Amino acid sequence: MRVALRFWVVLALAAISASAESALLKNGFTIAVDRHETEGDVVHLFLPGGGTADMSTGDIDRFITDAPATEPAKAAPAPSATPDPKPATKPDALHVTLDDLIRVSSARHGLDPVLIRCMIAAESAGSVRAVSPKGASGLMQLMPATARELGVSNVFDAPANVEAGTAYIRQLLDKYGHDLALALAAYNAGPGTVQTYKGLPPYRETDAYVRRIITQFNREKLKGN
Repeated sequence: MRVALRFWVVLALAAISASAESALLKNGFTIAVDRHETEGDVVHLFLPGGGTADMSTGDIDRFITDAPATEPAKAAPAPSATPDPKPATKPDALHVTLDDLIRVSSARHGLDPVLIRCMIAAESAGSVRAVSPKGASGLMQLMPATARELGVSNVFDAPANVEAGTAYIRQLLDKYGHDLALALAAYNAGPGTVQTYKGLPPYRETDAYVRRIITQFNREKLKGN
């Protein structure tokens, strides 16, 4: 248990930019490291920017050498004004709960439903009509440009919003080699920002967002959810 807790905290805190290799974990995620040393059944991970973390050898599938950085992502169109709220489709409108929506979308995109549940809690506290000062809307707080790209015409429609948000975090996980911290940072601050800083951006809001979701995800998994 202690090793698992330390790992998730590392995911939230580590700067994952110019690493030499990546540890592919058996849970499907990745953590970037400068190098590693194995001592018995413990692997010492040396993190980019300093610091170390210990993990059980049983939690690591293998190590791979990092590929060269990809080309910078194109800047997303500037977000439009906050959309006028349309009649929201409540998760239970047809006797379908929010958990049902999360399970369906998570299964469709090969993600852990606990992750999506934690993201929704951090994004909107489960409010279908939530709108941020920056114009992000709905359960998974989709920005207008992102919603358009994902084909969502009504961001207050719960099934469409959850499906689009789940598809988007899946895209980001694939883009960043299943590195959960980077994917969450890009979801919050935008892929262009992550590209600019070549890793986690030094934004207090983004740092708190990544910490909160990973910490809660870890707690839920330790409880067996």
